[in-house]
Amino acid sequence: MLAMSIEPENRTLRVELDLVVGAEPIRGRIRDHVGVETAFSGWLELMQIVDRVRSTR
Repeated sequence: MLAMSIEPENRTLRVELDLVVGAEPIRGRIRDHVGVETAFSGWLELMQIVDRVRSTR
């Protein structure tokens, strides 16, 4: 008898990030894996977008 253990697959999510150089606070746009572009201003908004993209995949 052969026993096998299957580990969850490590998946990679690709996003594209455009930053405005020198902006304070951090500002730019992020494009998700299907090309939806969202603007952000500040670290909190950036992290919220990343979390949203990560959870919808």
